[in-house]
Order: sequence, then structure tokens, then C-alpha cells
Amino acid sequence: MHIRQILPRLLMALVFVSGAGCRKSGSNLPPAPSATAPLASNTVVRVHWLGKKRLGIEASAYYFMRLWGLPESAKLQAQSLDKLSVAPWRLWRGEAEVANAPTALLRPLLDDLVQQESYVEFRQVANQAGELAFAIKLDEPHSGLWRTNLAVVVASLTGVQNMLLQDGGRGWSIQQTRSPNLIELKRVGNWTLLGVAQATNVLLGEIVARIQRDHAPFPAPSTNYWLEADLDLQRVAGALVHDWNLPEELPRLSIHVTGDGGNVLTHGDLIFARPLLGELEPWNIPTNLVRDPLISFTAVRGFQPWLASWKKWNDLQVGPPPNQVCFWAMDGVPIQTYFAAPLLQPGGGLRPLADVLLRDGNPWLAAHGVGNFVRASDADAAMWAGLPVLAPFVKAVGAGNDAFAFGGLLPAAGLETNRPPSPGMIHDVLRRTNLVYYDWEVTGPRIESWLYIGQVARLAFRHAQLTMDSASMNWLRVVSSRLDKCTTLVTRTGTNQLSFIRKSTAGLTAPELQLLVDWLESPQFPRGLYSQLVSPAGATPPSTAPAKP
Repeated sequence: MHIRQILPRLLMALVFVSGAGCRKSGSNLPPAPSATAPLASNTVVRVHWLGKKRLGIEASAYYFMRLWGLPESAKLQAQSLDKLSVAPWRLWRGEAEVANAPTALLRPLLDDLVQQESYVEFRQVANQAGELAFAIKLDEPHSGLWRTNLAVVVASLTGVQNMLLQDGGRGWSIQQTRSPNLIELKRVGNWTLLGVAQATNVLLGEIVARIQRDHAPFPAPSTNYWLEADLDLQRVAGALVHDWNLPEELPRLSIHVTGDGGNVLTHGDLIFARPLLGELEPWNIPTNLVRDPLISFTAVRGFQPWLASWKKWNDLQVGPPPNQVCFWAMDGVPIQTYFAAPLLQPGGGLRPLADVLLRDGNPWLAAHGVGNFVRASDADAAMWAGLPVLAPFVKAVGAGNDAFAFGGLLPAAGLETNRPPSPGMIHDVLRRTNLVYYDWEVTGPRIESWLYIGQVARLAFRHAQLTMDSASMNWLRVVSSRLDKCTTLVTRTGTNQLSFIRKSTAGLTAPELQLLVDWLESPQFPRGLYSQLVSPAGATPPSTAPAKP
């Protein structure tokens, strides 16, 4: 059991149990949170979870707890924790070890992980072994359960049966020949601590001292956030995760989640090692294409330098990349989703892109997907034919500074309205000079849209569709009627820093919720996605395919 393998799975569990809340909400965004202790130079990860039990008595989590109290939420939580109780043996010992693993002893500890306040920290000095410390606030009976059950679980995973009792039987330690060679459990005050390190766990000693001094293991015990996380993502990639293909120069991430009684309030910062973007050109929003009634609108800019350096873009040979793009969706037909990006090529045509799709895209679709690309009557337009429900297209519209690449999942002819987009929304985008990303949606209706889009996309790329009677899909259908607006802003707050704020009724957007249920339904959860790991053959009965709108 390697320390590289322990923390990613633990973080996945903490992200899941952090959950989300919902309520009818306004459009005001949350204020930035008060500052917490900065991330130490050798700290790779630290996460503080307030615990479901405390949230149940916190006024700021009123609607969050109503959502979590739904029967469908309880069923999904139980299913996910059941899968997590098997995961350590499947991931670290192999599938053959699962049948005889003491999963029943781990399962009640995962319930405590959801219910109780906890804190995890991992640090690593350069060129030295890392140190992990985990603390959970428990009463004496539950602490005793952790002490006995976790000893059996660790012995099963490591193969080491010899255990040294400590502190009059209130703790224990196990030493093994592999690195990290020291695993120990302690009881300090109301906290049960688990440490993993090589030879000596200095970090665990520091957390013991914090508890004895402040009665809490984390540096800022006065904070009341539901979830706090600080991660040096570059060092996570280098020190913890040996089997994930992650990009280079990842940022340091700080995120805080709290609520106001009816909404989920999220704030975060991303700090990069090098300057991020060039000049942010003025917004060019295609107001002649965007029409009400809208249920989502997204605008993003400043990505041209990154796209221009991307080999796959340059291989297309379709001209200079755009520096901004807008996406929007209309109410009514669930799949009315569109995008527009300014055309920078002289002449404003898309003929090169259409040529590439027909020449290179069709052979790929023949081997990996469904349907084929065809050239529309306009030489600058292309369509993806042969899909059920959807008819994706892209074409050039307008001229000069008003020339755009315009596309969507359903031809716009006959679906336009005479209603321009809300001037308040457009003004909200234009007035923010350092705005990089703006996203607004009515989450409930967008969940329905993304269900159609996601299921057809899985079919189009020969992946298994999500079964409609699964615990995750049942949960998503029930909560969707309780979800209202979500607004997310990402601004450039420094040459190498982005900050984001979100006020939402679900904590996550509709596409994020679709990805969440795909992840939770993975047969190897917390690893992979259902769509990737389940064979399409026989996985999707006809009744699970999305109905034609």
C-alpha cells in the first residue's frame, strides 16, 4: 500500500461526501471568504471537511440538508460507500482479493467519514519520503470501532499481522518492509488520528500538538466552511499520482465551500508558476445570434495563446485560433444548444474545417463512432449526419468584425425568436474588465438537456449509456426539479492567478452533475466512468435511450 495510492482515493471520497445543496436563488454572487493560513512550501494537500452531522445543525446548510435527506440521496450515498468499501482491495491487491477482504469492517468507518468532521494533510520535502496525517472527530465508541476495524483492514492490505499497541491500547502501529514502512493510529482528545510515513511521521506529531493546543488538527479552527481544500496540483501529480496522465505546470488550488441557508457559495484561487494570458481583448458577443428564452449562457476568452501552441489545433491547418467563444441554450426543445466564435481568418470562411472533417473525420467515425460528416449546401458548412435526435452543424455567418463560426446540436432554422438576450446579462459580462469566464444557467432544465446530449454522445462514440433506473439517475431526476440558477465567474486577479466564485442551488452545474453520476455509477468507483468501463453490448436496453423531443 503506497502513499501515492492512499491520498487520491481519500480525496475522491471527501469530494463526494461534500455534496451540494439547492434552493430558489437570486443572481447575487458570494463575497470572497476570509483568508486562511497559507499553504506551507512543503505541503502538497490539505482538506478540511466539516461533516454532515455539523451541517445538520448549521443554519447556513438548511436547504443543503433537505436535499441530502431525500430517500434517493440516501440510496445513492449507500451505494457509493458500498463501492468505496471494496475499492482498496480491488485497486491495491487485485480483483481476486475482494471476495475474502474484510470490507464489512471498513464500511461503517466510511459512514463516519461522511458524518463526522475530518482533516487530512500530506506533505513532502524535496527528494524525501512523504508524510500523511488524517484526523477524524469521534466519540469513544466510534473511536474504538476505528481502532479495531482499521487494524484488521490495514493488516489485510499490507499483509503484516504484527501490531504494536500504544498508549495503553488506545493506539497501535504497524511496520512493514515496503515504503512507507510506518502506519500508526492514535487517540488525542476527541480526535482519532491515522498516520502514514517512512520511519518517523513528523507531520503527525505536529497535528497532535495542534490538537493539544487548539483542540483541532487544522491551522485555522475558527473557520466555518463546509469544505476547505488547498492542493499544490503540480506536486500532487509528481509526488502522489503515478498512473494519471496529467498536464505539466499545474497550478496551486485553494477552494472554500459554504452556504447562506439556501445557496451553495464557492470561492477558489488558481495560482500558476508562470504568467497566464496575454491581453484580454474586448468581448465580441454575437447578440444577433443569441436569442431568448435562454436557460444557459457561457462566455470565455483569453485562451488563444494556449490553443495556438496545441499541436492538434495546428495539425488541422484551419487558420488562427479564436480568442473567445460563447455557448448558449434555449428553453423548449432540450437540445437547443449553440456556440459562436469570432472568425479571424481573412474572408471568414470555414471551408478548410469542412474539408478536414470530411477527409479525416469520416474515417475516424467509421472506426470509432456512428454517422458521418457531410458538406451542407453552403461550402463553408458541415453537418454530422446519421445521429438519433441530434444534427450537429457548424457554418460561417456574418462578415468582417461580425463574422462568426456558428454551430450547434440542432439546426437553428425555424427555432429563432425575435427576443434578444437580456441586456442585464450582457452588461454583467461586458462591465467586468478582468473577466475570463462567465457561466449562467437554470440548472434544472439544463439537466434534462445534458441527459439527451450525454446519452446520444455515448451512443455516437460507442460507449455504454447510463441506465435510467440506476441510483444516480433516479437521484438526478428527483433533485433536478429542486434546482434553479447557477452563476460562475472566473477573473484574472494577477499575472499568474485566476479566482473564481459561484453561487448555485446545487453546488455543481448541469454538465458537472452529468459527469458526477457517470462517475458514481462506475463499476470500479472511485476509478473511471460508467461510460468507459461498461461494454455497450447489452448495457442499454431500448427503454433507456433518450426519447425524441
